Amino acid sequence: DFQRRLSYRLAWSVAVFLEKGADKVRFRPFADLKRDYFRSLLRDQDMRRATAAAFRNEDTIKLFKREWKKFWLNR
Repeated sequence: DFQRRLSYRLAWSVAVFLEKGADKVRFRPFADLKRDYFRSLLRDQDMRRATAAAFRNEDTIKLFKREWKKFWLNR
């Protein structure tokens, strides 16, 4: 269905950004994001808790959104 396809595309866009764009962000604020996410996911078996553990605070989430959007708009 439409919602599932949209979610799939969004997830892929985040994955591509983490692999190809996140390291280019000044001071590399997302350098440990994947590691922290997967550590928490393996430990807690909970995607929401893993996301919270990886992003840590609202400022990191805001920066991630801004840089993710910039990455895709400049492609």
